[in-house]
Amino acid sequence: MIVEKTILEKLKLKLKNDLLYMGENRSIIVTTKSFSSLRKDLIRNIGLERMKGFFFRHGWELGKEDARELKKYADHSLEEIIQYGPFLHSMKGHVDAETLHLQVKDENGRRVILMEGIWKNSFEAEDHVRLFGPSKYPVCFTLTGYASGYVSEVVGEMVLFKEISCLGTGEKECRWVGKTLSHWGEEESMEMQQYLNDPPIVKELELTYEKLLEERNQLTFATKVHNELTKEIMKGNGLESIIQKVYELVGIPIILENISFQPLAHEGLSPESLAMISHEFCQYVKDHYHGHSTIDFHQTTKFIPFHHYFRLTAPVFLQDQVFGYCSFIFYDRSQYNPTIAQMVIERVASVCSLRLLNEKTKFESFERLKGYFLEEIISGHHQSKGDLITKGSFIHLDLSLPFYIGVIKYRFKNEHSNLELEYYAKIMEEISEFFNYRRLNVLIGQRAKSIVLLITEEQLKNDDIEVLVQSLLKSLSNRFIMIEFYGGISTKTEDILCAREAYREALVALKTATNHSRFVSFESLGVIGPLINSHNEKEVKKIAARYLGQLMENDDKNVELVRTLYSFLVNGGNLEQTAADLSLSVSGLRYRIHKIETLLDQELRDPVGNFHLLLAIQALMIMGELEI
Repeated sequence: MIVEKTILEKLKLKLKNDLLYMGENRSIIVTTKSFSSLRKDLIRNIGLERMKGFFFRHGWELGKEDARELKKYADHSLEEIIQYGPFLHSMKGHVDAETLHLQVKDENGRRVILMEGIWKNSFEAEDHVRLFGPSKYPVCFTLTGYASGYVSEVVGEMVLFKEISCLGTGEKECRWVGKTLSHWGEEESMEMQQYLNDPPIVKELELTYEKLLEERNQLTFATKVHNELTKEIMKGNGLESIIQKVYELVGIPIILENISFQPLAHEGLSPESLAMISHEFCQYVKDHYHGHSTIDFHQTTKFIPFHHYFRLTAPVFLQDQVFGYCSFIFYDRSQYNPTIAQMVIERVASVCSLRLLNEKTKFESFERLKGYFLEEIISGHHQSKGDLITKGSFIHLDLSLPFYIGVIKYRFKNEHSNLELEYYAKIMEEISEFFNYRRLNVLIGQRAKSIVLLITEEQLKNDDIEVLVQSLLKSLSNRFIMIEFYGGISTKTEDILCAREAYREALVALKTATNHSRFVSFESLGVIGPLINSHNEKEVKKIAARYLGQLMENDDKNVELVRTLYSFLVNGGNLEQTAADLSLSVSGLRYRIHKIETLLDQELRDPVGNFHLLLAIQALMIMGELEI
């Protein structure tokens, strides 16, 4: 295409009244060094990103102005007017511009522009390299802005230009592409439009100030909440008081739940809403985390939408373990301010954690004190009965009343002895929670690798002591499936000074506990328990050995036969029940019974003989000679 020299002649620089003009527009000559200085100062004062937008908009306005001026003189096709742009660009000394491809077409009644070309000797790229060295990205922001502004003004549609290679990055020349806005990808389009739409820095500073002011107000409010809750802790108030105070301050329904989703404290919720909310939260965890709370769910504050409301939930920790969840319940979206809500709920969760830690420490100290007191009672290291009763009153326990002593032992089903210390604390905590849930004041301690309980008759009310202890063993077995628990209970003892004898009774009963009967009361032993003491053990062993005969030989098969005999005798000779207890077939059991009768040289039909055999086995179990 031949460009009309007359048009370009009119747009050349010329003097008029000693002033410089380009066409009808007054112009000035600026050296590239002064432009470089401006570039450097802008980067230093407003940053690199804002500098990009500044130069792009500067070039955009230059291009638009040249396009308006050119259209005054040109009466040619759209393609020809677009082609004038690179010539003007070159005339101004910005760059040596060349168009390699130009396509103008209509799509749905709108013009679409596709252009490609080369810029050589870009002043902008040369200055950038001289000032800052090679760049990692194209740097000709003024040039792309000029081309975008010029073509957009000519076409009447937004056309954006972008460098695909640049002299500033070490290339030999700058290559560029221009497209109508709709033909750029969404990400590229947004990036280039951002250069045009950057808010003024004063406006940005105003927005920043407003944001800082808002954040300061939010922080002030969150700090106020935190301070008020700290006062609640300093007053010694509990979790319910803390949750009530939060509701007074923020006016948003709030709930504190434990790890099992049971409500511990709440405000602003009706009983019906409370039950529904806890149930739906539990179901949400099961549905989304396959019934297990994941680490991610535990460790972070979460926004959880439900059908008629949503909750903001923060975990409550107790010694690095998740104890429960503290949640705001929102019925109205307009109440929800994400920043302040999260800030407050996390502070509430933190305060609840602190209160729980305080309660746990106090509780553990109190339980240790009770354990020391129980040891004093059992060991007999006390001054008088009155002394014990007085000390008992300090912990709201009336030791003038009848009581029972229970002993619980445990062992791992597999080889996990290295975990004993770790699990001891958990077992003690579970036992404490068992009695606390039933509001029973029980002394709990440890002695000879067993857990010792002192339960007064007053605490039982109308409950049966054996049923209570068996319930405890069942609860422990369900909680710790890898551990087997056994228990023994003394007879009812009237005098606290006889606690040592009651403890011995519980130990005797415990020694007769087996896998088939893991709880034994001393009373159920009949006469055998009281008959055995440290003075007659030798004689009892001799008598037992005489009754059991060859079964007493130290042989694994004989031990199994003794177990079979014991189960048979305890079940009153019932073959079916004995076979079920031993996981044997009836025919297999009959074979063992025949073998036992052969070794004993007697039939197991004589009730008197069977009675003596049972007493003999129980006596050996009590003395630790047999472990069934």
